[in-house]
Amino acid sequence: MKKKVRWSDGHPVTAKDLEYSYEIIANPKVKTSRYVSSLENIKGIAAYHAGKAKNISGIEMPDGPNGRRIILHFFELRPAMLSAGNVFFWDYAAPYHYLKNIPFDKLVSSPQIRKHPLFFGPYKMDSTVQGQATTWSRNPYYWQGKPNFEHIQMSTISTSSASQAIKSRKFDVANVINMQYAQVKNTKGINIIGNKSTLYSYLSFKVGKWNENTGKMNNISMPKWIIQL
Repeated sequence: MKKKVRWSDGHPVTAKDLEYSYEIIANPKVKTSRYVSSLENIKGIAAYHAGKAKNISGIEMPDGPNGRRIILHFFELRPAMLSAGNVFFWDYAAPYHYLKNIPFDKLVSSPQIRKHPLFFGPYKMDSTVQGQATTWSRNPYYWQGKPNFEHIQMSTISTSSASQAIKSRKFDVANVINMQYAQVKNTKGINIIGNKSTLYSYLSFKVGKWNENTGKMNNISMPKWIIQL
């Protein structure tokens, strides 16, 4: 971590904050979907998740909990580890000093998470209406200086309403899904920024077993579809 990085309450972001985020997602009492099998490439995290260890042996803090470095020990290295946002390690921090006294089974529903969370980014959250909107202001401790905007308001709208909101200029910034692009692409006075998808998906069926001798499929069974309109 860089020296000046601080939480929105002024407390420095430390190695323990990085390590603690692994404890949160790997603790079975938290019941988070963020824990995936690929994380078990980190030594000791599977034992911690199973309740067989009190800490994750594969996470080392060489300068102590108040330092700014952690070292992760893996069973094997993968090319995808070079890309941010991969599924082999967790690249977020959690404010240990702020959350340490909350039991893991009550963490998700706690006001420290739901109503008054801490951030080390350019903005801090001032208020929230659950599932509807949040308001933000500048984080006075942001390590890269004064953020550009004094206030930000974020709102949740339905996917079906997004294109109309863009056309009516309701928001300064809005997301639109791919299938709605045709509805907004000719809207005047807006800039559309996008990127090509980095994945593809498919649906397949096992309809039989290949016979090497005959060069045909045995036990062919065609899938049946039910389409409801």
